[in-house]
Amino acid sequence: GKISNFSVGPDGSVWALGGTFGEQTDNRIYFREGITKENPMGTGWYQLPGGSTYQVAATMNGAAWLLDNSGSLWFVPHYKAATSEWTNFHGDDRWASIHVASDGGLWALRGERGEDNRLYFREGVTPTNLLGTNWYHLPAGSTNHIAPIAGGAAFLADKSGGMWFVPNYKTPTSEWKIRAQGEKFKHIH
Repeated sequence: GKISNFSVGPDGSVWALGGTFGEQTDNRIYFREGITKENPMGTGWYQLPGGSTYQVAATMNGAAWLLDNSGSLWFVPHYKAATSEWTNFHGDDRWASIHVASDGGLWALRGERGEDNRLYFREGVTPTNLLGTNWYHLPAGSTNHIAPIAGGAAFLADKSGGMWFVPNYKTPTSEWKIRAQGEKFKHIH
């Protein structure tokens, strides 16, 4: 198979989804073991149980957030944790995408992929509490991509192609700065 999605965490940990590229229906979940400053290539891939994963967002200490094909969001506390230890965020809504900042902060879009997604930030995430405490809803409309920065800041691309800078997730939308007026941005990193 081929790698269809991968993510590098703030601490250099690497997660990947393997399957047939472009057919994200049977993606297997992998973690790269043995990565150090002296050995950045690591020693090998560890396959986790589960599959049908759409996106992975690596965080710290061998943990990650997974988004499955049905839109369910999962927190994996450690790559060798049993699936019974994974946390699922249930609800009527589906999650569309997930993004981790360099300090481990989590941003997410809630809703069906390709629709008008609602923007969320996970509060209370620290190096000792990667799960965080609660979701904070930002009153942004039609966000289709997030590029998070440490400290609760992020760049956002909206459905009309504009790119916005959010200095902090609790900053009122009236204080968000547009960075590329008239340009058409679909995806940012």
